[in-house]
Amino acid sequence: MKNKTVAHYFESAKRLPVSVSMADVRLMVSTHVIPPKTMKWWNFNNFLIMTATISIISAIVMMTISNEAKEIKYNYEPVKIELVSPLDTYSNYFKPKRLIEEEVAQAKTIDVIDTPINSVSSNNYAVPIKVQLPNVSPIPSIKKPVASLGNLEIGEMDAEMDGFEGFDLFEMEEDDSIVNRIFNIKGESKTMTKSISANGINLFLLHNNNGEIDISTWNEPNIEVTAIFTIETDNEDDEKKALADFTFELESKSDQIEVKTNWDDIQNCNCTNSKKRNKAKTDSGDDIEFKQFNISYQIKAPKDMSYDLKNTYANINMEDVFGSLTAVLFKGDLNVGNITDEINISMKYGNAALKDFGKGGEVTLFKSSLSGKSAQKLKLKSNYSSVSLGKLEELDIVGFKSSFNFSNTISKLHGSVKYGSFSIAGNVESLEMNGFKSSFSMKDIGNAKLALSYSSLNANNGGEVKVTNAFKSTINLNTISGLEGAFKYSPLSIKEITNNIELTTFKGDVSIGEVGEAFSEVEIEGKYSNINIQFHPKSGYNLIASSNYSSINVPNVVSEFIVQNGSNSSLNHFIGNESTRANGVASTVTVNLFQGNLNIK
Repeated sequence: MKNKTVAHYFESAKRLPVSVSMADVRLMVSTHVIPPKTMKWWNFNNFLIMTATISIISAIVMMTISNEAKEIKYNYEPVKIELVSPLDTYSNYFKPKRLIEEEVAQAKTIDVIDTPINSVSSNNYAVPIKVQLPNVSPIPSIKKPVASLGNLEIGEMDAEMDGFEGFDLFEMEEDDSIVNRIFNIKGESKTMTKSISANGINLFLLHNNNGEIDISTWNEPNIEVTAIFTIETDNEDDEKKALADFTFELESKSDQIEVKTNWDDIQNCNCTNSKKRNKAKTDSGDDIEFKQFNISYQIKAPKDMSYDLKNTYANINMEDVFGSLTAVLFKGDLNVGNITDEINISMKYGNAALKDFGKGGEVTLFKSSLSGKSAQKLKLKSNYSSVSLGKLEELDIVGFKSSFNFSNTISKLHGSVKYGSFSIAGNVESLEMNGFKSSFSMKDIGNAKLALSYSSLNANNGGEVKVTNAFKSTINLNTISGLEGAFKYSPLSIKEITNNIELTTFKGDVSIGEVGEAFSEVEIEGKYSNINIQFHPKSGYNLIASSNYSSINVPNVVSEFIVQNGSNSSLNHFIGNESTRANGVASTVTVNLFQGNLNIK
């Protein structure tokens, strides 16, 4: 029987024709012991509610755990590096390109300690890491910060560059110890002499390292070569084997002779591997060890011979050369008499002294010097070097951080100089030059084309001068034929201009002592500049002047014709010799000025 609730019995009693209250129904139910309806807690609705509740609680718990995890921070001290012992410098440097000694066995170690901040004891958590380093010579230090100019064009700098100084890319220490070792080898020598016919031979080739090359001329139809081989070893047996092994040949190829030795591979080897360095195998198969060696040469050849020479850490000495000369030297000097044919010379850390350059050619200098008398045509590239020459027919020059001194005339000069000085005691017939942070001084110049930035030019007389750009530069000339140019922050001072003037100036004063009688036109446009011009007493010209926030100062006879309109002033009037106007040859002077002064005399 299904149990009924009290409410069920009360609803049934209300349908009876008797008066029954809710209390009476409860009494009857309890009297007859009718059990109340049993409530089941497990049903579908309760299941949904409980599932949702559990999901919400789980989500809250997970979010709390996540937030707590994000608050955990791991901070570490910077890595501390401590050298166990100082690094060795490379004391056995011998070959020019041997920079690193690859001897891992002699490498030093350093300890790298990485310690967490929050650790109770840093010693408990420190992890030493051993790192092997090769014995490396220290890199030469940079004396000044390196500033990159990129593809900067002359004249593109602005006023912010004012005061900018040049810089050294690097300094290289003198290798006096290396040179001393080369010429102070404590060992025995072997001398060999061979000769070959010079018939049909035009070129002599010799590429050497660490040994002098001395060349003289004679009238014999042969080429004679004497080689002096000197070696230093730790034991006498290796020394004897090396001396017995050395030999050389004069190899003939077409119209040239080349010197070859059986020690060339060892001499030219930039061996950094300790297994090969200072070791050699003789032609007979013997293995020997040595400390150092060099090969020097004495050559005799006909006068008309041409040469292709190379040497490092040693000099090349020659008498007059009637052929051509190609010479490449590193830390060695070149001493030559007169050269008849063309030259091609490259110098690094050395001095080149020649008499006459003959036809000329190309010279490249790096931290070197060049001296000589004359040449027909020379192409010169100079970095950190000095040049002292005499008379040149034509010079094409590119200079950086170099000084140039010429004791005679240069017919044609063109090129560029940065951070340098350029001085010519004689005249320059034709000049085309770009200058940046440089000074130029010369006697007379012919027609000239200039572009100057942060530079100065001082000359006596000149022809037609065209200044494509002058920025923060000064130009001082005495007498020139004519002037055309653009000037910014650049004062201009010229004593006399015989012909025409066409120039613009910005924040640069212009002073012209006199404009010649025969000029036809002067045109000047200036801003924030003072213009001072004096004309020849016999000249006559129409003056057309316009100024804004400026003053116009002219002879009293025409000052009354100045028209003033607020901040603007203008003048259009004839000045000077009336006969020129009557003859129809009057010149024209046009001046436009903004915030400056115009003074005409």
